[in-house]
Amino acid sequence: MRTPAADAQPLRAPLPEILGIAALEGRVARSFPLLLACLLAIALLARVAIALLAADIDPATSDMFEYGANAVLSLKHGAIVSDVLLADGRRFVYPTAFMPPLMIFFDMFWLWALGVSKVALAAIIGCNIVFGTLICFYTARIARTLFDSRVIALLAGLIVALHPVFVYSVATFHALNLYVLLLLVLFDLSSSRCRASPGNAIAVGVVLGVAVLARTEYLVLGPAIIATAALRHRRVALVALSLLVAALIVSPWTLRNYLVFQRFIPVVDSFGYNLCKSFNAETNGSGHWVDRNGVVDRVAGAQIAALPETPMYEVDRDAIYRAAARDYIRSHPWRSFVELPIQKALLFWLFDIYDSTTHKLLYQLSLWPTITLSLLGFVYAWRRGWSANPDLQMIVAYFAAQTLVIAAYSVHARYRTNVEPFLFCFAALGLLLLVKWLRAWRTAPRLARSPA
Repeated sequence: MRTPAADAQPLRAPLPEILGIAALEGRVARSFPLLLACLLAIALLARVAIALLAADIDPATSDMFEYGANAVLSLKHGAIVSDVLLADGRRFVYPTAFMPPLMIFFDMFWLWALGVSKVALAAIIGCNIVFGTLICFYTARIARTLFDSRVIALLAGLIVALHPVFVYSVATFHALNLYVLLLLVLFDLSSSRCRASPGNAIAVGVVLGVAVLARTEYLVLGPAIIATAALRHRRVALVALSLLVAALIVSPWTLRNYLVFQRFIPVVDSFGYNLCKSFNAETNGSGHWVDRNGVVDRVAGAQIAALPETPMYEVDRDAIYRAAARDYIRSHPWRSFVELPIQKALLFWLFDIYDSTTHKLLYQLSLWPTITLSLLGFVYAWRRGWSANPDLQMIVAYFAAQTLVIAAYSVHARYRTNVEPFLFCFAALGLLLLVKWLRAWRTAPRLARSPA
């Protein structure tokens, strides 16, 4: 019988032994490649099934989000552009840097190669399926790195494989599967699994640069991961090399923005718009609610309607948004710097109560077990020797950076996908802990009745 002192051993001790699954871990180790392949097959089949059932690949009716709309328009005009419907019914086309460009270029490639057709849209969905399956692989890989357990790795991967949000997302044309995959690859390359070397630093820089072109907040989240990894390997020159490579990857797009807009715009010019969504008299922290209720239009719509039709339309519009947000923040510092950030953090880490998506049954059924089990696993890891595990420290730094980003902007339900693969790793640990404690609870009375 395990004593309390033995149970309180630090996390650096073998987790399978602590959890009482050493025998299971041994059996899993002997057939781990096959089990991992089965896990990926489950993930792949689930995504193929939902794509066949739910994906709309008809160009006339499908929702390709801003990325796809910009791709179609840009192919037509031979430049990266967007458009707006004016009051007189005309559509004004203008140069754009509103969205990160990677997904636009990705969609443009398929639409150029296969035409604006069902085949092209099916190819995009097919890539989504591959990206989503790889997310399962990298979640399992990261879980194994964190806890040195193949059982936990397979459980974490299985959660992603069957999680409703991640499964359904492949049937849409959003960039979610692409940018989450890039994030996980970046974390994996920065983890203790990979040796710090010039080759690794270059790989980290390439992935970071591409990730930034896919998702703007990775300008903050990526460096947070790399900086925390540097505390482990203490190779400042390698960090500088990674950042240099990332800057070189991003620089062609930045140069394009400067040539088009005559302004330094590293990736996007939507900073003012995001601030305006986040800081105004009506906002409650939910970006979805603000969008659905036309709040930004009431704040700055009249000024934007009066903007001249010039190539500078988008940056001039963003300047209006930025000024409106700045005026509100100056007038309401307490709400801006205290109340709203706390409210946004709660909406993000629990769920956005103002977003109708989060009220769906499947979302709720998957959300609360994930929150409960991941919190259980997280607290256990913290108490059992957190400081001895640099990869766990890297996750803490990443979570802190993500919370700061959310405090500056608004919350959307899909933003949780930035942190959920890591939460699933803790949830897998939490599930095994729960099983262990339930088993101990069930056997305790029999042990108490046994002779001394």
